[in-house]
Amino acid sequence: MLPSFIVCGAVSIVLLTGRWFIAEADNLVERIGVLVLFGLIWGMWIIQSLGWIYRGATYMYRLTPRWLFIDRGFLWKPEPAIELDKVSQVVSGGDRLGRWFGVGWVEIRAGNQEVRRLYGILKPEAFATKIRETIRAIKSS
Repeated sequence: MLPSFIVCGAVSIVLLTGRWFIAEADNLVERIGVLVLFGLIWGMWIIQSLGWIYRGATYMYRLTPRWLFIDRGFLWKPEPAIELDKVSQVVSGGDRLGRWFGVGWVEIRAGNQEVRRLYGILKPEAFATKIRETIRAIKSS
C-alpha cells in the first residue's frame, strides 16, 4: 500500500501548493472554492486510510504444521487452504520500494492449482523459508 500512500501524498501536495506554482491552479481554486478542494483531499485520504485499515485488519495468512490458510477479508471470496504436502514451489519477492521497506510477496504453487500470491508480507524471504522448512518436516516424517 506504500505506493498508493506516496501517490496520495503527491496529489495532496500538488493540490495544496499548486496555486503558487501553476497559474491555472489558482483559477481552479477560485472557481471551486477552498472548502471543496480541502474536501477532495480529505475524501482521498479517508478512502486511502479505510483501505489500509481493511488490509491490516482482515488479511491473514496462517501457517500450521500441515496447512496454509489464506483469509483476505469479507470483500473476497473464501480461498481454500493450501495443503503443504502438495506444494511444489515457494518463491518470494517484491518490488523495489517494497524491498527497501522489507515488504513483499510470497508465491506458492501446489499441485495442479494455480499460483497463489500472498501480498503484504513483512520479511517475505523469512516467511517463504518457514514454509519450506514446514514442508521438509512433513516430507521427512
